[in-house]
Amino acid sequence: MLNLFVKNSVEDKELVEWVNAYNRNTSTDVKLTYADILNLNKLEIGGDFESLTYVPEGIGTLVNLRELRFDKNSIKEVPKSIGNLTNLEVLVFEDMPLSSIPDEMFELSKIKYLALGRTELQELPKEINKLQNLEYLNIYTSKFKSLPEELCE
Repeated sequence: MLNLFVKNSVEDKELVEWVNAYNRNTSTDVKLTYADILNLNKLEIGGDFESLTYVPEGIGTLVNLRELRFDKNSIKEVPKSIGNLTNLEVLVFEDMPLSSIPDEMFELSKIKYLALGRTELQELPKEINKLQNLEYLNIYTSKFKSLPEELCE
């Protein structure tokens, strides 16, 4: 049990450092605590192509998020824990080398707005039709050669 506590503390610390380093919603003078981060409704991460290369697994603990935006970064993949963000309504991936999306993302039933612009995604997964509340899909300047038939259902 002690090892689990230590592991979670390390993951929590990593998440706090990551959010404070790349969060566009706060000034660099303001440092958020773990409690602050858990209560965020909106998180915009980006603006650093060189050093922003990953998303910590702990992102899945931010269950109060309604809006999550990633842009101008070097992130190639997003952890499966993003599927825990069940209150998300807006999810944006732009200007990044994202090459795959975890299946768990398509379980986020409250998503209304999804942007996948200027990424390295080659195809839009057919599971997109699981996003029953999706109202707006922005795929500008994408590399998709076709769209799944399920998108029209």
